[in-house]
Amino acid sequence: MNARARKRDVGPAKPTSNFAVRILSVGQVELNPHHWSIPKSNSLFWSIYIPDKTGLEIGAGKDALQISPDSIAIVPFGASAARHNSAGLKSFFLHFDIGGLAGLQLADRLKKITSIPSRKFHSQITGLEEAIRSKDDLRLQLCAQELLAGVLADCVAASGDDSTLSSNNPDVQKILPAINAIEECVNAPVHHVLKINEMAALCELKPLEFSRLFFKAVKQNPSQYALKRKIAVAVQQLLFSNKSIDEVSTSMNFANRFYFSRTFKDAVGVTPAAYRAKFKT
Repeated sequence: MNARARKRDVGPAKPTSNFAVRILSVGQVELNPHHWSIPKSNSLFWSIYIPDKTGLEIGAGKDALQISPDSIAIVPFGASAARHNSAGLKSFFLHFDIGGLAGLQLADRLKKITSIPSRKFHSQITGLEEAIRSKDDLRLQLCAQELLAGVLADCVAASGDDSTLSSNNPDVQKILPAINAIEECVNAPVHHVLKINEMAALCELKPLEFSRLFFKAVKQNPSQYALKRKIAVAVQQLLFSNKSIDEVSTSMNFANRFYFSRTFKDAVGVTPAAYRAKFKT
């Protein structure tokens, strides 16, 4: 595989923003036939793929999609990231993360791999190709941001507005300080593990009432959600930064590398080293 990519290290998100989007990696990959053969994997970030030929399949089982050369595939956080290419092709890729309430809302709207026509985004795609060819990082980032904003807007519009995670929901408003604090912590240079009583205090609620409202809104308890975000950011650092596994473990405030590996394997299915070896571009 000959991969040409312009990458950005994982950086801090803005904790006070309900829509914190971070572009993790963007570029173009050239694949020989059957090079991608990843039958089982769930994504811990969001991705966009734009192939130049027929032959790219993303997802597994009933959710698998054949991605045509005139479409853009969107792989949601948590969806199957299985991939296979039956033909030689080139594909743009754009990996990104959305934290906080916006990430929860988008995940609630887009639960499965989907595709949309690419013709509307011809100028942005052309700009991406030219930026990669010319090694113009600024243009690459601007085109990627413009493309991402348009694709997500189209997807959200097509999904309808039936989410219970509206920021106007009084229960969501009550727990929003905790959601923002979790996002701030996981993206800090050194992660701080928030305890339930700390999160509850931020929301000016008693711990039991806070936990009840959080689970009602998010369908996960606060500790589960915080750990899921912590592991997701660890995955992103493994794939999209040059940090060593020890550095990732330290930055995410695990007691030691052994505990990090055990917790990571429980959540992801493989050790950090095996994950990085298999998926790092």
